[in-house]
Amino acid sequence: MDLHLQAVTKRFDTQRVLEGIDARFEGVRSLVLIGPSGGGKSTLLRIIAGLETPDAGRVVLNGEAVPSQENALRHYRRSIGVVFQAFNLFPHLSALENLTLPLEKAHGKPREEARAIAMAALRRFRLEAHAAKRPGQLSGGQKQRVAIARAIAIRPRLLLFDEPTSALDPEMTAEVLEVIEELRAEGSDFVLVTHAMGFARRVADRVAFLADGRLMENAGAEALFNRPETAACRDFLARVLKY
Repeated sequence: MDLHLQAVTKRFDTQRVLEGIDARFEGVRSLVLIGPSGGGKSTLLRIIAGLETPDAGRVVLNGEAVPSQENALRHYRRSIGVVFQAFNLFPHLSALENLTLPLEKAHGKPREEARAIAMAALRRFRLEAHAAKRPGQLSGGQKQRVAIARAIAIRPRLLLFDEPTSALDPEMTAEVLEVIEELRAEGSDFVLVTHAMGFARRVADRVAFLADGRLMENAGAEALFNRPETAACRDFLARVLKY
């Protein structure tokens, strides 16, 4: 992917969330956003997804600016796969129906084609035996894998993960991270917000550190983790890697 952030600024009421984010990531397959809570990572991810509109600046993905007009924005959102930390599955629908609904309603797929695509995605993540179950009957790891299957079923141009393991125990976290690592090995482009530093170091082509609404530094994974340039990044890594 070629992701260009141009002076992206966002405020909620009087609170500054992002302040003039400028960066260009060219030829990057996996970009990981790290930093302290409240630093602006999730807001930036939502802006890239087209779920929030910046107050100033813009995002350009593969040469195409993320639109601001609602009709064009709806079309853009359909090309992005987003996985949230809270799964965001419809509780009254089965795992299969959670995948077929957006394929039918947002992407206009006939019912049988949507079902075939959905079953293939569930099979891909070893979930076909759970297709008829509702989210309440699934483990946390299974729910997140269903959410990932739903995101890739639309064949998105970009996958976005917003702390996808923060609500999971260690075993389920490993289960979901393995899936993301498989997607990386297959060549999927993605942006990941995570607090799992070891995983970030392993899968990232590029790591960006955000704090206080600013992009403080970005570099290759080994360079950023081994030789952080700013005191803020050094202090953050010292805290999160201590235990």
